[in-house]
Amino acid sequence: MKYFSNLVLLFLSALHLSATVVYAGPMVKMQTNQGTIVIELNSAKAPKTVENFLAYVQAGFYDNTIFHRVISDFMIQGGGFEVNFGRKSTREPVSNESNNGLNNERGTVAMARTRDPDSANSQFFINLKNNLFLDYSEVQGTGYTVFGKVVKGMGVVDKIGLSKTDRGGPFPKDVPQTPMIIEKMTVLAAAEEKAIPKSEPTEEVPSPPMESTKPTEDDEPSASATTRETIPTEQTAVETKPVKHK
Repeated sequence: MKYFSNLVLLFLSALHLSATVVYAGPMVKMQTNQGTIVIELNSAKAPKTVENFLAYVQAGFYDNTIFHRVISDFMIQGGGFEVNFGRKSTREPVSNESNNGLNNERGTVAMARTRDPDSANSQFFINLKNNLFLDYSEVQGTGYTVFGKVVKGMGVVDKIGLSKTDRGGPFPKDVPQTPMIIEKMTVLAAAEEKAIPKSEPTEEVPSPPMESTKPTEDDEPSASATTRETIPTEQTAVETKPVKHK
């Protein structure tokens, strides 16, 4: 009987491991004025996107940029604007890799883009909750490329997600009234990576109920009327105007 029970436990453990996405890629430390966030990248599932992101990190592109778009209970978006809302020049767009089996779950990091699936440049977003409507779908033939996950500092992400927002710079809304600054991003050395836990607690931080907006770039179509969510887009100096269904 004990032998049988052990077999059952081994079987259940195997099922759990098979369902767990292993990232095991480079780690990036994001120092913000609210605290430190560590992101583990998945170069196996999103090689082009990770290569693109690391090129920006290593060039110091993200240093002293802001999270310019924050929507409570949805996502925080940054990586394209300086503190004074000056837009930074970017590399060539990266090909969409959303059909990679990774989901837009709480704590994952994905690329913002325009309606064009292959338009992602530097802007990224971190999901504050499970936003599976952003995932690849065969109906749309595309989605939002997940390429990493937060392994340390999700509390910092949640804190940024609770920022008071209003208009700011060229944008009429969703801009933190206290700047949320990415002070520096660096790729962690192997020794530093070993000190980082492989999972981060994902307890939800209470937030006021409000409509959420999909992380997209300029003119992404809105999501279903039942979710009342619009999309995270990579934004230009002219504000993207997501349409919300009535």
